[in-house]
Amino acid sequence: MQLHYPKDKLELMMVDNGSKDGSLEYMEETFPSVTIVRNPENYGFAKGNNIGAQAASGKYVAFLNNDSRVEPGWVSELVKPVLKDPSVVCAASKILSWDGQRVDFVGSKINFYGYGFHVDYGAPYVEELYREEKFLPAACGGAMLIEREVFLGCGGFDEDYFAYFEDLDLGWRLWVLGYAIVFAPKAIAYHKHHGTSGIIPEHRLRVIFERNSLYTLFKNYDQENLHRVLPLALLLSAKRGLHDTQIDPQDFSRKDGKEGSTLGNVPKLGLACLMAMDEFVTNLPRLQEKRQWVQDHRRRSDAEIFRRFGRWINTPVIYAPSFLATQDTLVRSYDVPPFLRQPQRSVLLLTHDVIGEKMAGPGMRYWEIARVLSKEFAVTLAAPGQPRLTNPEFEVRGYQRSEAGSIAPLVKDADMVFAFGFVLHQFPMLQSLGKPLIVDIYDPFTLEDLEVYSDRPLAEQAAIIHAHTGVLNNQLRTGDFFVCASERQRDYWMGMLTANNRINPATYDNDRTLRRLIDVVAFGLPSTPPRHVRQVMKGVQPGIGPDDRVILWGGGIWQWFDPLTLVRAVARIAARRDDVKLVFMGKQHFDKTTVPETPICTETVRLSEELGVLDRYVFFNDWTPYDERQNFLLEADIGVSLHLNNIETRFAFRTRMMDYIWAGLPILTTEGDCMSEVVERYGLGKVVPCQDEDALVSALLELVDTPNLREAYRPRFEQVAAEYTWERVTEPLVAWCRNPQRAPDKLGAAAAGLVHETFPVIPTPWWKLPGKGLQHLKNGGVKGLTREVKSYIRWKLAD
Repeated sequence: MQLHYPKDKLELMMVDNGSKDGSLEYMEETFPSVTIVRNPENYGFAKGNNIGAQAASGKYVAFLNNDSRVEPGWVSELVKPVLKDPSVVCAASKILSWDGQRVDFVGSKINFYGYGFHVDYGAPYVEELYREEKFLPAACGGAMLIEREVFLGCGGFDEDYFAYFEDLDLGWRLWVLGYAIVFAPKAIAYHKHHGTSGIIPEHRLRVIFERNSLYTLFKNYDQENLHRVLPLALLLSAKRGLHDTQIDPQDFSRKDGKEGSTLGNVPKLGLACLMAMDEFVTNLPRLQEKRQWVQDHRRRSDAEIFRRFGRWINTPVIYAPSFLATQDTLVRSYDVPPFLRQPQRSVLLLTHDVIGEKMAGPGMRYWEIARVLSKEFAVTLAAPGQPRLTNPEFEVRGYQRSEAGSIAPLVKDADMVFAFGFVLHQFPMLQSLGKPLIVDIYDPFTLEDLEVYSDRPLAEQAAIIHAHTGVLNNQLRTGDFFVCASERQRDYWMGMLTANNRINPATYDNDRTLRRLIDVVAFGLPSTPPRHVRQVMKGVQPGIGPDDRVILWGGGIWQWFDPLTLVRAVARIAARRDDVKLVFMGKQHFDKTTVPETPICTETVRLSEELGVLDRYVFFNDWTPYDERQNFLLEADIGVSLHLNNIETRFAFRTRMMDYIWAGLPILTTEGDCMSEVVERYGLGKVVPCQDEDALVSALLELVDTPNLREAYRPRFEQVAAEYTWERVTEPLVAWCRNPQRAPDKLGAAAAGLVHETFPVIPTPWWKLPGKGLQHLKNGGVKGLTREVKSYIRWKLAD
């Protein structure tokens, strides 16, 4: 085994469970550098690995079965997710069959009575389907890595198990204790299945499986849920045993006494469940001690854990019709907790924006909505590329913009899909899902386009807007439910829905307020206040003193904003005093394949240089990481958001303003959008006319000269902040997801009577493709151009 890992950081150890086949002598002779731990007898998987972990000296311990081999990067890839996220203490390998053709382990699932399963076990291996990091209820103990102190501190593998489900028990225990487990798809191992366990008789294996599942649920459920689940688990175990006895129930229904007092040769397999129950009862005193320790150290509720991993909650152990009927009857008739009664509804969120340490408004929106929805639903958040953030409460997956197949497995597993509108254009398959589709239209992008492309020839502008309007109309004709950012936006979208025949007798009869068709889900803010972790501007950034007054531009510089008037105003103030500084938290979008360069950004930097204030009074950051923004917000004295007087402004919802409210940062903004009305209504700062340089200078000076500026505004911000938490603003979305439905005008007779003509999207003329290709090459390099070419070809084929 050749591992690409620093030798000085790698300790190789073999634990021998009393082997008599000469393997010890072979190891000592062939691999003298390997430390050998000798056990006098076969202690089983659990105890053998625990002894090895106690003897090891590293921060992490990686377990590997003796019937496995690994890729050279195995250890390196296992370490990566653990180092990236402090909550992750355990990483699971991707395990394939010995020849690499079939799936052995690519994920785990657990049912409510303690049985564990491997996802897609035995399926043909298709690499594209299993290349994303994701949280798992448990790793496979045959090839995994875990932080050694955590492993030993929580008891390691339970040695009473001997073998099987001890890794499931460990995983469940880790989640209860507040830790997380991640699947590392590039840490690849190959397993010769049953290479060592084939010698155990089938009936003994059944005893171990049945007993260990009872051990697992007994230790890890909280008291209330254990009382509800344990009786069902015992009854279902008995039912499985009865099934395996192959007894004819008629033998017990005769009344003439002719059936005799014995049944002949009852298979041992059929009695294994009874033996498992007996061993469970015998070991209850010791199990109770272990259970008490787990419950005393609990950090997560059962509901939290099963909300995340509950989609397989009712997976049966066997699929015999009589067993399935019994399980269904018990679940429906018994007092089972709601989160165990049925699989959670699963929601797939598809964003067009990047998810990572650096995020723009759309990425932030989807990250926070995923967080809120995960409290009730099994949530997967999918973003382009390879997302670099993880969250223990929901899955984060990547997709390729040019590959429709990259979202197909995600869509297949979802009960409903929540997608940013333009994603429907990238993946036409979403327009015929056959399951509830929520379309996010919080950004009226065609109004932004009017400003973005205003410097183009009129005919070219018209062609672009016509094409984009076609994309938008297809979204409006496809969705079952729509969300937007404000009541003003809702009025705008109601007009467009009417024009697309979506406001009709069927949707009106379903809900005369039409809130079941379109509702408001604004941009929100965290329910916990920001925390200043370190200095980032005052006294740290060259040119900004510890006592300077900082004006913060809290985001990127887009074409519909007015940074030029602000730079001129700051230059005028700089002529009077030298303690007022302007900081732009971002310039261009960090991912130019998502948002191309905007001329206004370059123009703003150039103007700052021409006025002599660049890097003296005006400072530009490239982009601020999402978790770092709180430091900027809490150090600043004023938050600004200035825009132009145009139609985009009227229907815009400035997401950066929510950060100012979150941080209690006094706001200076221009009039005309809905958030400027919030500033005026609650007295959160100053509102000035668009492009009025004199008014802007006066307002800035008034604010910076106000003593204890933040303290003066604090009560007003606290009142508004409570109204805009993510939990509050997403209430309409959560309510709809609790009762999802296909839009009534898209079903049955109603759909037949309402013709929704697909709006033709006019492709870019062939003679303009070279210029468009050059633009993509400039923005995204060769990879970006290749991706767009593939996307264009797929779109044309789908069209």
